[in-house]
Formats: sequence, structure tokens, C-alpha cells
Amino acid sequence: MGELNLRDFMEIDLFYLGVVILVLNEGFVMSRHYCSYLRKLREQIIEKYGLKWTVFHSGMDLLWLVLLFYGFDRAKHLNVLLGIMGVMILFYIPVLYKKYKGYNGTGS
Repeated sequence: MGELNLRDFMEIDLFYLGVVILVLNEGFVMSRHYCSYLRKLREQIIEKYGLKWTVFHSGMDLLWLVLLFYGFDRAKHLNVLLGIMGVMILFYIPVLYKKYKGYNGTGS
């Protein structure tokens, strides 16, 4: 057996790091459509931090976009990217349907 090197454990696929940041950042924001507790929590955060929240959230958006773009390898990551897009579309279908029907309780 070969020697274990700390670098072997430190290699991070930037694409998947971007995916984790995407899920955490957008998942929290998207969840407001389905969970009243998280909707209220988001509103409280925005009320308390205002522009700082906007800058933080936008910065995280920029970070995950850069990581996805920089770490993207078509052969390895195309299916993951398409899956993320599919999940987001499926997530928002009920939200769009509620808006279309005139339901006003989504928190948006």
C-alpha cells in the first residue's frame, strides 16, 4: 500500500462545491414557498440585515455560479447540471400553478 498524503484528502471538485453552495443558498430562499416558518425567518433576516442580506445572498449566487462554471467538465457534470435544472423546474411548477390560479398565500 502506498503512503497516504494529506493532499489526497484536500482535493475538492469545484463543481460539486458549487452545487453544495447552490443547494444551501437557493434551497433556503426557495423553501419560503412551502414552509411558513422559513418564509418568516427569511423575512426577519431581510428586515434585520437589509442590504447586507442582499449583498450576501448575491455574493453566494455569484460564488456558486463561478464554481460551477470553473469546475464544469461536460463529460462528468452534464447530467448533474441537468438534474439540478430538472429539480428546480419541478419545484416551481406548483408555485407557478398557485400564482396562475390566484392563490396569494405563497409568501412571494
